[in-house]
Amino acid sequence: MLMELSEKTMNDVFRNRARKYGDRLAIEKKMNGVWQSATWSEYYERACAVGLGLYSLGVQKGNMVSILSDNRLEWLYT
Repeated sequence: MLMELSEKTMNDVFRNRARKYGDRLAIEKKMNGVWQSATWSEYYERACAVGLGLYSLGVQKGNMVSILSDNRLEWLYT
């Protein structure tokens, strides 16, 4: 899929997908035998919440943040 001309960053791509495909399934994972899913809108909202949380902790543009964890669905929100 080619990026639209207005999409200059990954955030632009992500935001546009959330607007365009809002109620469509974006991600899903089986946890303890039960499927958990999120629409594009929910996925984008959760990612924004993570970003706001990092911002409230003092993380600024240009700072580096690392993740030390097993593979998890929550990584996608970062």
